Amino acid sequence: MDSYTTAIPVGPVVVKLLDAGDRVVVHQRHAGFEPESLARWAELCAGGGVVLDIGAYTGIYSIAAAMLGASPIAFEPMRRHRDRLRQNAGINGVAVLVLGGAVFSGIGQEILTYKEASWFTSGASLVRSIGNAHTIVDTYPLDALYISDVAAIKIDTEGAEPAILRGARETLARWGPPMIVEVSDDYGAMKAVFDEAPGYRMVERLDRRNILMRCE
Repeated sequence: MDSYTTAIPVGPVVVKLLDAGDRVVVHQRHAGFEPESLARWAELCAGGGVVLDIGAYTGIYSIAAAMLGASPIAFEPMRRHRDRLRQNAGINGVAVLVLGGAVFSGIGQEILTYKEASWFTSGASLVRSIGNAHTIVDTYPLDALYISDVAAIKIDTEGAEPAILRGARETLARWGPPMIVEVSDDYGAMKAVFDEAPGYRMVERLDRRNILMRCE
């Protein structure tokens, strides 16, 4: 393995990530990065189909999906993260469709705030101020893309999850994909997520910060 990469197990595969400023790599080095969530994601992707990685960051979920035979679409509003995702996909020998802008509740533009001090910041949000820098991003609802055969969805967007689900109602109703969604322990945050995903229930809490949801 290249000395400038870190290997992270995802179910039966191992994903290599460039080891330079990536918060996923830092977390992996200290305590392991989302092992429960990644293991469940591997199971969801094993059957193939189109999988959606919303808030893809530097690509571990998307790359693992491609390695497992699924067809990932990665949504990431930060240009530097998209560039790193493409690099990471290249060193793993897989193809990932990477889209810019931000999945949200509707078409428009929103302010994305982030921490400038961290080059590959793992915290960027459309709905709350979490850093000292900002940029304007184009937004669009998932339903506007008319994606077919959606087999699984992962959403990690620092509080924008309810808005994203609101703009994905038709997609969820048509395909009923299982989802791994970041949500805090706060009752209001949890309720907001389920209010926007009718027919879904929580199956499992993963890594304390994510939940596995399935359509009933």
